[in-house]
Amino acid sequence: MKFISDTHFSHKKLIFVYEAEKRPFKIVEEHDETLIHNWNSVVEKDEDVFHLGDFCQWYKGISPKTFTSRLNGRIHLIRGNHDVNITEENYLEMGFSSLQDYFTILYKDKRILLTHY
Repeated sequence: MKFISDTHFSHKKLIFVYEAEKRPFKIVEEHDETLIHNWNSVVEKDEDVFHLGDFCQWYKGISPKTFTSRLNGRIHLIRGNHDVNITEENYLEMGFSSLQDYFTILYKDKRILLTHY
């Protein structure tokens, strides 16, 4: 089981504009390929991954499927403020195993609330 948030695949402004969030890449494709490589190096194909929101930025026809199809694991998306185009009707088409606004898991006898906020 793995946890991650704020990957912001294809989010050009995150890389080039927002100073507080600026990531060290020259182009958005380098950002995305690095994230995919790093993800797949630590996530097994049959592992559950809880993504705590802001999976990707919809940009010129790019959808989450562009990335979920290349990532290991079963991705359970906890919706973030950038995930507005992913609905209960289409989350499976986008490559997610589940879609929630929040989720509670039991881990080592502790109840943990998973949320983007």
